[in-house]
Amino acid sequence: MMDPYRISDATWPPVGCTRIGDFIVRRGAGGGGRVSSASWEPAAQGAHDTDGQEAETSQIDAAIVAMRQMSQVPQFQIRPHQRALDRALAARGFAKLDPTRVFSMPLADGQEAPAPLRAFCHWPPLAITQEIWTENGVGPARQAIMQRAKGPKTAVLGRLDEHPVGAGYFAIHDDIVMIHAVVVEKRARQKGVAHNMIAEGLRWAKTQGARHLLLAVVEDNLPALRLYRKLGLTDCSAYHYRRETAA
Repeated sequence: MMDPYRISDATWPPVGCTRIGDFIVRRGAGGGGRVSSASWEPAAQGAHDTDGQEAETSQIDAAIVAMRQMSQVPQFQIRPHQRALDRALAARGFAKLDPTRVFSMPLADGQEAPAPLRAFCHWPPLAITQEIWTENGVGPARQAIMQRAKGPKTAVLGRLDEHPVGAGYFAIHDDIVMIHAVVVEKRARQKGVAHNMIAEGLRWAKTQGARHLLLAVVEDNLPALRLYRKLGLTDCSAYHYRRETAA
């Protein structure tokens, strides 16, 4: 069974992880919520799938202290069937942030390929690719995450009317390719650029032996949700964050 959280950690890795009881605490070095949050992952097989389980208060306290020592605002990723933990953090005043859907799809032979020169894969990222990311909210700390990933990976540059206008990052763990950091310049949106980049990235992924696609998108990104559902992706999981608010 696909574990989207394990794939995410491998393809979008934090600087480091520390286990504190049943929690995994990530050090993100400014790379955003996914690499800077704690997640409840009991060592006992299947424990994380049981809503009746409750995280120990002392372990929550210890995870919070550890994140503060990393100079991170304490933040927890809440996965399906972790309603008890969600309630416990809400009672502490932790705010709910970024509800996110996780999508997957098998990669089939004969899937649509992009038109020539509309998108191309390359690694390491070109300067223009890095520039497009930076100008669209994927700055140096997030680009450093891509460099840390160990497996096969590629950047994809998207073009419109012969001009570079989009960038994306694809990385593989086991036989699963996960898409991250897909951005398109505002002037070029809703013109098929993201579709072409994804098609080119999946073409590359299949040459590397990938058999499945995985991605995560926040629920308020409606254009991306429409695109991914149009491409045939289906929901496979979800999560949100609980983040400590200022006193």
